[in-house]
Amino acid sequence: MTKMQPWSAAVLALTLSACATYPVGPGVTVLPGSGRTFDQFRFDDANCRAYAGQMAGVATQQAANK
Repeated sequence: MTKMQPWSAAVLALTLSACATYPVGPGVTVLPGSGRTFDQFRFDDANCRAYAGQMAGVATQQAANK
């Protein structure tokens, strides 16, 4: 078996990195639980996001802007 040329590793790395993408948001759909209205779901979602923002020290609007 022959040795790989030094440039072939760079070509391989470039090829693989061209396929990588950064996720733009959540990839899972979340729906209200059984017996819950959509308004209750929205209220719970807003409270959860606010709590997560407080714990992370980032305001919701700041995170959205980034």
